[in-house]
Amino acid sequence: MRVGVSGEEADEEAVGKLAWSRTIYAAALNAALGLSWSRESPGDDPRRRRTQRRYLTLTAALLGLTVSLDEEISIRIAECLGIAYVLLSDQRNAYQSASTYHGKGAAIVSVLELIPINNTLEYRLLKAGFIADLWGLPKRLDPG
Repeated sequence: MRVGVSGEEADEEAVGKLAWSRTIYAAALNAALGLSWSRESPGDDPRRRRTQRRYLTLTAALLGLTVSLDEEISIRIAECLGIAYVLLSDQRNAYQSASTYHGKGAAIVSVLELIPINNTLEYRLLKAGFIADLWGLPKRLDPG
């Protein structure tokens, strides 16, 4: 099953948590609320505990929160996402010191709330993934 990286498909005013909940960030939103996905889920339910853990790890890397990323990389990700590094740094420290899904999810959600929502959101998130070495350089298609 494919899950979106950005909530851009919703209108810009309504993006907030509702739009993020339709993406890989749903794992963090649930974790921040203290909701752990089930260890045993029906076959058609993608919300499994190991999937939540995998999405938390992926989204933390995408947002520059993991210890495996150099601080310079996190600074570049903050610039790419349009947020002040000092704010990202606070959440990076919170994520790294968190020992529970709840703490990790709360740090991720705090960063999501800082990201400016506009028509470049999807590209900025994809570029942040490139900076974090999660995938290749995204290409922009100009149909005009």
